[in-house]
Amino acid sequence: MEHPRKLSSVAAILLLLLLVAVAEMGTVMVQAKECESRCKDYKGECKDDKCAEKCKMEGYNDGKCKIVDHRWNRSCVCTKKCPTTAVV
Repeated sequence: MEHPRKLSSVAAILLLLLLVAVAEMGTVMVQAKECESRCKDYKGECKDDKCAEKCKMEGYNDGKCKIVDHRWNRSCVCTKKCPTTAVV
């Protein structure tokens, strides 16, 4: 039979490795998603370059013309990264 002190050392090392593994799995970063919002100032027929320009003036990263209703009308939709959150 092995010496009790040697067994307790091995057990302590295994417990430490287990704690480190659990700590690494505990916090997960969620990838940022694109948040969208209709442009408030855009008027007229939607053009991607004008839409992007207006959206940037409103503080968004980009903008594109998208079909957003059942009538197939294209509207200027602004986009930006949603904030990332840590999940514990």
